[in-house]
Amino acid sequence: MKLRGSIALLLAFALVACEYERRENGQPDQVGHDRTGAALTFGTVGQVRGTRFFTIPIVRIEHGASGSFTKSYAGNDERNRLIVDGTTGASRKVLPSTDLAIVNWIEPNTVASDTPAHSADDGSNNRASGFYAAVVERPGRTEKDPHTYDLLLGRFEDAQQTWVARGLSGVESVWITQDGKLAVVGAVGERGIYRLYDPKSFQQLLETSLSL
Repeated sequence: MKLRGSIALLLAFALVACEYERRENGQPDQVGHDRTGAALTFGTVGQVRGTRFFTIPIVRIEHGASGSFTKSYAGNDERNRLIVDGTTGASRKVLPSTDLAIVNWIEPNTVASDTPAHSADDGSNNRASGFYAAVVERPGRTEKDPHTYDLLLGRFEDAQQTWVARGLSGVESVWITQDGKLAVVGAVGERGIYRLYDPKSFQQLLETSLSL
């Protein structure tokens, strides 16, 4: 009897917690739909350190989800990202559509980084660069083919961006070198690579293989 009572009490607490999240969260359930009819909504708003810009992920919700959007992301959920000028309110989309998934969003600085968490400013040598990188997953042509990744580099200030790499098997890290170039460590097939890109034109300057 005591066990049944404990289980009933736990279930009651769980139900109350779920109702509380739906009732008190207040965040929008959806702000649009993609081509498949799946709902889209906002992810976590992030200020771009040292600039007037902020970004908003556009995330896809599984069909039939309800309540807070934080509960039911679909697989590969980020489908686009808005870059917003906090002074004028002008905004632009990073990708032309929501067909592909942004699996990693990086705002590189002078420390080798693979996630935005590494972009925190902990000292004078770790400076905001004004650049961003989006790692975008592209499904294989068939179910048996592996997914590949394309890399987009861009600048917040002038809205210039370029696909600098396609068909990669992964992107490990993006950062700014001491002489101001954009550095990338990734892989093509089963081969590790290191590349450098010009920060103005986004032209590739160097590629070397990384031997294991």
